[in-house]
Amino acid sequence: MFLDGVKVLDFSRLLPGGVASAMLTALGAEVVKVEEPSAGDYMRSMPPFGPRGNVYFEHLHHGQRSLAVDLRDARGREVLTALAADADVVLESFRPGVMARLGLGYEALAAANPRLIYCSLTAYGQPGDAIDADRSEAGHDLNIMALSGLLSYLTDGAGRVLPPPLQLADVAAGGMLAVTAILAALVERFRTGRGRRLDVAMLDGLRVLGVLQRVEGAATGHHPAHEELPLAGNLACYNVYTTADGGAMALGALEPKFWAAFCQCAGRPDWVARQFEPPPGQAALIAEVVAFFASRPRAEWEEFGRRGDCCLSPVLSPAEAAVHPLTRGRPRDDAFPVAADPPTAAPDAASAAASGALPPAPALGRDTAAVLRGLGYSDDQIKLLAEAGVVRLGEGRP
Repeated sequence: MFLDGVKVLDFSRLLPGGVASAMLTALGAEVVKVEEPSAGDYMRSMPPFGPRGNVYFEHLHHGQRSLAVDLRDARGREVLTALAADADVVLESFRPGVMARLGLGYEALAAANPRLIYCSLTAYGQPGDAIDADRSEAGHDLNIMALSGLLSYLTDGAGRVLPPPLQLADVAAGGMLAVTAILAALVERFRTGRGRRLDVAMLDGLRVLGVLQRVEGAATGHHPAHEELPLAGNLACYNVYTTADGGAMALGALEPKFWAAFCQCAGRPDWVARQFEPPPGQAALIAEVVAFFASRPRAEWEEFGRRGDCCLSPVLSPAEAAVHPLTRGRPRDDAFPVAADPPTAAPDAASAAASGALPPAPALGRDTAAVLRGLGYSDDQIKLLAEAGVVRLGEGRP
């Protein structure tokens, strides 16, 4: 695997850090998940639940180790400082300043381990030069989307802003951006031998997702509203259409050659020249294409799309997407779904995990004793720490 031998100390909680640590695990890193002894990661106690607990936690953390230790206790911090001295990466998602106040900030840990890559994953970034804003303000995906400006684009027909069904800030702008930064820092360390402090803010990551709208606004001085965005259902060639049986088809014929192919296959060559016709002509064209798609069931349109090679696809449910022919033979482990030659993992890693072939997500504190023994703690010392509530022991009590 790509990251064999890389040791990650993961202090993060909930989804953003979970996505990052899942990707690092899938890439071959050894991830030790540091959890609070009484309840562990907040995600453990949230629905939906499966046979082993929260299904999200189980999916994101299989193959990892769980160290349950109290960060507020000096003895717990001593354990973590010793672990960080031999780690390659620290990943944390506390509010800015929390780890430093605990004596586990970058400066403290890098002093003993100059090769350490220390990634702080937050909603709004580290304090820096913030003047009138509190970067330690609480916030989740919805709040970050709201402050990024992107949530204003997600509206219904009446113009009401809707909560997104997908966690864009947590997953794409948070976890995936953190992994990208960590991988880049590992490459740099290969050249220089030194680690780096990484400040990853989900608010910054969302700016990447909205780059086209932001660049347009900066260039023209006018930030387009939802109804002005051409790719938000305001072009006939790039839209979603309802079929006669209530299904839906996505037409992405943005390039003129694909739009022309669609129009020719539809028997409407008169539509070709109207592709980018301005309003109100564009609205009239959309209405004509709406009526066209409403004349046949989805299955017929799927055949139409295969025949026409015009960027026309059925809108699938998640269950349909899972068995679609295009998914066959592709990597099944969605933590890092990249095919490599030679293969980097079993061809069906997700199925293997579900069947128990890969280690499941750890019970809270399952690996505490083993980690402490690796640091030189005796069984008697481990027992005393557990009795004092500094650590929690899962399986394998001394």
